[in-house]
Amino acid sequence: MKISDFNFRYQEQALKDVEIVYRRVQQLLHQLNQPPDTILEKDVKLFCKEARNLYVVRGRPIADEYDPKTANVPEIMLNLEDPDSIMVYYVMFRGVDRFYSEYNAYPGELDDQVEPDIVKLKACISKLLSEWGCGPLAKDDYVHEICRCGGSEFHSISAFIGGCAAQEAIKFITCQYKPVNNTFIYDSIFCKSATYIL
Repeated sequence: MKISDFNFRYQEQALKDVEIVYRRVQQLLHQLNQPPDTILEKDVKLFCKEARNLYVVRGRPIADEYDPKTANVPEIMLNLEDPDSIMVYYVMFRGVDRFYSEYNAYPGELDDQVEPDIVKLKACISKLLSEWGCGPLAKDDYVHEICRCGGSEFHSISAFIGGCAAQEAIKFITCQYKPVNNTFIYDSIFCKSATYIL
């Protein structure tokens, strides 16, 4: 079989597919009492041509992450077992959230409170991990670092995350490319990022 024969058969099948989809679209428009020119044949042709690039992103409300019944705890546990995973930052920030809700301040916010806040933050994180059914974290280095920063925001990190947010907004506005699905974590120390469906 020649390549030209293969291309001809491919194009012939593509036209048949467009025709089938267009007929079905017209049936659905009729059932919905919509005018037949609501969706044009050229639109159906473009849709069929690009169908291989279609995907569905089913986002979740952030409240689901905070509800123990709907949180994706197995994903968290699985990633915490990997020593190279940056899921530990997610746990740290959830611990900071809990710390703030209990003490109405960020850990290490006051210079003279850094050491006592380390103990309090460890307790918050331990409670959180026990609620999820996870064991303790392997290292305390992360807790010390969070308390040392005292809730401050670094300009370089803020700029990077702002750029990521802008990129995601452009994806939604232009309807191009795949958006980040769910939780995005960035590790500036090792220049790594990851997304998790939590």
